[in-house]
Amino acid sequence: MKNYNDYKPEDFLNDEHFRKWISSEESEDSLLWENFKEQFPANINNFILAKALFKSLQQLQVPANKNIKNEIWTQVEDVIDESSLEDEQVRSPWTLYRGG
Repeated sequence: MKNYNDYKPEDFLNDEHFRKWISSEESEDSLLWENFKEQFPANINNFILAKALFKSLQQLQVPANKNIKNEIWTQVEDVIDESSLEDEQVRSPWTLYRGG
């Protein structure tokens, strides 16, 4: 058996059994992962972090809905427009006159 006390988050992410368990939560190692806290209490933080990272990465790989993409782009454009407007308001006529 592997020494999971020494595992870092990246070690969990590279572990095929760990990834399979998170993806389906049904694998031959399910009992190990479900009882990880009791078996390896010293490394529970790395385990939780790796699990959260993996789930976040899975969500990023799901193709976004077209409406969501459009909404995000609209928000990005609004922020850019607001930022440009603020930059224009910061410049005073005297700065332009002095060549600044």
